[in-house]
Amino acid sequence: MLERQVTFYVGTYAQEDEQGIHVCTLDIVTGKLQQVNSVGGVKNPSFIALNQQKDKLYAVSEAGPSALYTYDIIKPELTSQLTKNQPILSLKSRLLMEGQDACHLTLSGAGFVYVAHYSSAHIFSYALDEKGQPYQLLTQIQHQGGSQVVPDRQGDAHAHQIILDPTQQYAYVSDLGMDVIVQYNVDAGLLSEVGRVKLPPGAGPRHLVFHPKLPYAYGINELNNTITAYDFNVDTGALTIKQHFSSLPEGSQVDNIAADIHVSEDGNYLYGSNRGEDCIVKYNVDRNTGLLHSPTWHSVLGGWPRNFAIQGQYVFVANQNSNEIVSFRRDLATGELSPTGHTLAIQAPTCIIF
Repeated sequence: MLERQVTFYVGTYAQEDEQGIHVCTLDIVTGKLQQVNSVGGVKNPSFIALNQQKDKLYAVSEAGPSALYTYDIIKPELTSQLTKNQPILSLKSRLLMEGQDACHLTLSGAGFVYVAHYSSAHIFSYALDEKGQPYQLLTQIQHQGGSQVVPDRQGDAHAHQIILDPTQQYAYVSDLGMDVIVQYNVDAGLLSEVGRVKLPPGAGPRHLVFHPKLPYAYGINELNNTITAYDFNVDTGALTIKQHFSSLPEGSQVDNIAADIHVSEDGNYLYGSNRGEDCIVKYNVDRNTGLLHSPTWHSVLGGWPRNFAIQGQYVFVANQNSNEIVSFRRDLATGELSPTGHTLAIQAPTCIIF
């Protein structure tokens, strides 16, 4: 029997003396959200990630200098000292990093963690010990030089995300300042550059995702408000641009910057978030070509949707400026969204993970 309550975690912009990482639950029948536990002591834990076993949580501190935090997730059956019988986070390690404003991290199943820094454009990789804690710096790379197209955002390099391909043989860094996606070979956690994909001038690539079933990838570009579709060569890891599609409704005059991007588990729909227009755009995915078509737009019922998560028949949107997570029901046949009526008040939410 499936559990009715599903646990998820929320990262935020918060001061060290505030509760910044939250343990929450979803009622999968109604879409109701509830906050059950929180931890503090981290400045701006704006991006968080779980390991494959979901017994450890990692958080970056988007600050200067930045830091990487590791938590054990203690399950209800392992302790009696739990609030409302829900998991708690127990801090195990804090690793200071030389970079400024860490904004994204990725874990590999082979026991490595990769971190991207926005302001200093540093990329770090670390080996994890048997307890899942980073102990050895393997790679330190710093991107250099911005495209200068959008002067106040692209005066220098800005690494916004690092992710692995489905085989975990390659890593990809979306660099908003350089207007490129840099491809790295991965060898036991060591990174070495093997290629670059150049985006249109002023695009500002922010996040990249891979199709869950087919050799396609999709990137969201923050500054020119577009989605880029790529062919993905599974042998070489190369990305080839095949389509650019606006993330905004035709005729939109709103000052907007695009943010997050996800593909549904079945691979039929792609979603992106728009900050300013304050909406989620949904595209149909052509399974034969990977091209996007038939966009529709859905209000997020709040302000500044920095991040969102898809969980089965639900989509949850972190509205940073209106300080809430909003729950939407997702039609599995059409991909369209409709509000459940449930929200969760959280100060400046920036990341949701299940």
